[in-house]
Amino acid sequence: MVNERIKKDQPKGKFGPRHICRLPFEQNIPQFNPNNGLHAQLAKLGIKASTEAANLPKTSRTKTKAAIPAMKEIDKLVEELINK
Repeated sequence: MVNERIKKDQPKGKFGPRHICRLPFEQNIPQFNPNNGLHAQLAKLGIKASTEAANLPKTSRTKTKAAIPAMKEIDKLVEELINK
């Protein structure tokens, strides 16, 4: 989600976008608050996704993300969080 948002601001190199440096930190990402329901949901889904990923064979990051069911929900919640 964050990666998609910063692509337009990244310099382009021979093999695509490069040098993300501070770009992710320039996004409107609030600090974690355990009392925020959205943050709590993301934390639980992060644990779930980590468990799902641990049971997958080693492959590319893109294929791994696609094989983890919790990732779609995480992406939706992160988008909601950033767009608040």
